[in-house]
Amino acid sequence: MRRYHRSGSGPCLLLSLVSALIGSYVLLRVISRAAQNAVRLEPPRNNNNRKIHEPQPPGGTVFVKPESECVVPLTVEVNDAVNYYIFLKFLKLPSDTASTPGLADAPWSDIGFFASANERVSLKVPGGVYSLMYASGMEWRGLKEKFGPGTNYYKANQTLTFYKEGNHLYGNTVQLFPQSEGDTAYRQIDASEFPG
Repeated sequence: MRRYHRSGSGPCLLLSLVSALIGSYVLLRVISRAAQNAVRLEPPRNNNNRKIHEPQPPGGTVFVKPESECVVPLTVEVNDAVNYYIFLKFLKLPSDTASTPGLADAPWSDIGFFASANERVSLKVPGGVYSLMYASGMEWRGLKEKFGPGTNYYKANQTLTFYKEGNHLYGNTVQLFPQSEGDTAYRQIDASEFPG
């Protein structure tokens, strides 16, 4: 009769094998999670959570629309490599309000619009006397930020008058170009002075 000799290593071997399997499983889970996290791509964020820029609107896009009827022509010629956001602040009715359409209905006729670099924009505005201001810069960031921290703000030293007399409409053509020292048509203003 044969005797089988059992050594005490059988249960230890089984325990070692189970431990190795559990260790391998845990290690694979850790590696799998690390790989999932490494593959997860998030879009870059600006440090202060602001948009870097918005798509540039086409020239002539009106952001602030007047309540009065727009009938008098305005042409803006941009002779510059930067973009402009132009704001006409309504000041008062022209001297002959009876012949200027739309003004008796609503004297709140501010208008704000975009003009692209080196382009010409033509649009109609309500009759009235306006103060012209503009913001200029390269990349449009929206109405709130305009062109970002480097935005330049200017105000015309003279007002613009738009009116109708008989069958004739009297509008304005404005040429915008880089401002230089000694230019008396516009003065630089602070961002807090800019209404739109």
